[in-house]
Order: sequence, then structure tokens, then C-alpha cells
Amino acid sequence: MVFLFNMNFIPIKYFDNYITANLYLNRLEAANISCYLKDENINTILPFLLNALGGIQLCVDENDVQRANDILKEFITE
Repeated sequence: MVFLFNMNFIPIKYFDNYITANLYLNRLEAANISCYLKDENINTILPFLLNALGGIQLCVDENDVQRANDILKEFITE
């Protein structure tokens, strides 16, 4: 289990639905990258707030940003 204390997370991608967000999250977790979805629950329960809150944010530890972006680029091209 990864503890999220003392880590700085940076949003690298934004989503308007939780299914796509979870696909990307699972891809990064499979590569052992520390990440989480910010505002997933509120945007799923109250979708009319999606634009006001900025959508569902895929946040990654600042030390893994470059590696995460590389993995997501490969995922998009597949």
C-alpha cells in the first residue's frame, strides 16, 4: 500500500466521465505510478457541477509526471 503523505500531486488529465477516468487510472496503477482521481465522487453524483468543478482530475505524484504522460500517450495510440 502506498501512503499519500508528503507527496505533491499534480493534475495531468481531466475527464468528463468516470468510466474513462478509471481506465486511465488503472493503466497508471498497473505501472506502479502513485495516482488518484480528484473530485470523482462529486462529479458522478452531481454531474451538473462538472464544469464548475473542472471535471474529474487524474492527479499524479510530481516525481512520476513524465513517466505517466509517456504511458498515457502509448495508451491513447493503442
